[in-house]
Amino acid sequence: MKEFKLSDYAAGDKIYMENLCVKDCQITGIQQSWIEIQNCKFENVIFNNLYEGECLNIENCEFKNCVFGDTFGGFTVKILLFDNKYINCKFDNVSYDGYMDQSEIQDDVFIDCNFKNIEIKGDVNIMGLEFKGGSIKNFNYTGNTISENYFENMLMQDVFAHALVNYNKMENVTFENVTIKGVDEYNELINCMNEYKFIKDIN
Repeated sequence: MKEFKLSDYAAGDKIYMENLCVKDCQITGIQQSWIEIQNCKFENVIFNNLYEGECLNIENCEFKNCVFGDTFGGFTVKILLFDNKYINCKFDNVSYDGYMDQSEIQDDVFIDCNFKNIEIKGDVNIMGLEFKGGSIKNFNYTGNTISENYFENMLMQDVFAHALVNYNKMENVTFENVTIKGVDEYNELINCMNEYKFIKDIN
């Protein structure tokens, strides 16, 4: 698979992409510290990077049949994902570790996406997301908030979340070895198979 030429969109230590259609390629080896991607469409693209920069900001983009295997290292990395749509994508062996700045994942939509071997640790808020179909397997999250998300027709297997988990709606979700630690408030389960285990923080 051909490599996408990121250098065409680089200016110094920054990459800026807007209104692009990117297909049938791979994006690897990102070195720039600041990345902004807006209003782009990606199809059949493989993302596999060890990113140790300052900020990744993706807004109002669509990803279809893409594969993500990125590692975000270093406490200084900030991730901002807003209003993106993912269709039939795979997230495998993705990890994030960052505590210096607050990261936000908000108002994204995931349709028939599969997550496996995901580890997120840091100052991270996950809010207002919509998941329809697909699965989440071997997912570990230690962050701030998982709030106001909607999960439908999914499998959650071997999931651990240590956070404030509230105001989420889960419909036709199958839970297998799912544990929430911290705060569990005002979550709604509809026609779900099994339940998750809750462990209250002890102050």
